[in-house]
Amino acid sequence: MEKSKKYTLKIYLPGTARSVYRVLAISGNDTLEKLCTAILEAFDFSDEHLYEFCMDNKMYGEDSYYRCPEEGQRSADIALDQLHLAKGQNFSLHYDFGDDWMFTIHVQKIENVEGYAKPSVLKSMGYVCQYPDWDDEEGALGVTRKEPDDGADREAVEQEIDGALEGEGINFEKIRQENDRYLEIFEQDLTAAGLKEKTIGRHWRNVEFYLNQFLLYYSGREMKDGLWAIDEYLGEFFIRRCMWSTPATIKSTAASIKKFYKSMADHEEIDQADYKELCEEIRDSMEVWQELCASYNDTDVINPFAFF
Repeated sequence: MEKSKKYTLKIYLPGTARSVYRVLAISGNDTLEKLCTAILEAFDFSDEHLYEFCMDNKMYGEDSYYRCPEEGQRSADIALDQLHLAKGQNFSLHYDFGDDWMFTIHVQKIENVEGYAKPSVLKSMGYVCQYPDWDDEEGALGVTRKEPDDGADREAVEQEIDGALEGEGINFEKIRQENDRYLEIFEQDLTAAGLKEKTIGRHWRNVEFYLNQFLLYYSGREMKDGLWAIDEYLGEFFIRRCMWSTPATIKSTAASIKKFYKSMADHEEIDQADYKELCEEIRDSMEVWQELCASYNDTDVINPFAFF
């Protein structure tokens, strides 16, 4: 009987390696296309979007394989054995170029076996919803306000947050309207700068989440308060609570927030000196934030937030 390789892979979304993951077994004769199908089925995702496998873990990077490759791009119709994977290696599946689901794929084991076996799920932990039926945009982004490592459900944590803000005299509606105005100014500036619609949308979503979900609804703060809350956000909240948190998304989110506050400074909504101080904090703290995120997503190291 012909020998082949069998790969044991752990697949998880960044920030959920301890709570939501699947362990799959797949033959080295199977293609990346077959692996994508197996991953989507394991997480109960619909197979209706474009995707790429990022061997360097970078969206739209140079070392990628695509579902529908354009000229000069490589096809995902390639056998796993041809990729020369190594035990301990990480690569990523970037699924749905609109919602940008980024699955980390960790090679746990490579074995020589007899014959061929279909892809199978060896272990399943937790659940993530591809299209949450929630009323707010937080759900559409696939995030929940629960701590991944404390087991509390979303409703209980929301009640805790809401209760903590009761009696504080916060006018949420007024702040939300002001945030909408700031976001409109920001979008106009991005458009005037000639950015593509997709890039504008990504910056807008990053900032909207920061202003409304983190500053306003999570802690009852206004736009200007965000100048002094960036470390709290990117150094803890974003890493622990946002499924898409990676060192790369920390950097891209910080870039969006910097662009936003530059726009606010240009329109005299904040002081230029405060904007410069924000930029300095981002520059000085970026490496620390990224290291914390990498440690949190790595199941082989101690959770850096375990004692918080």
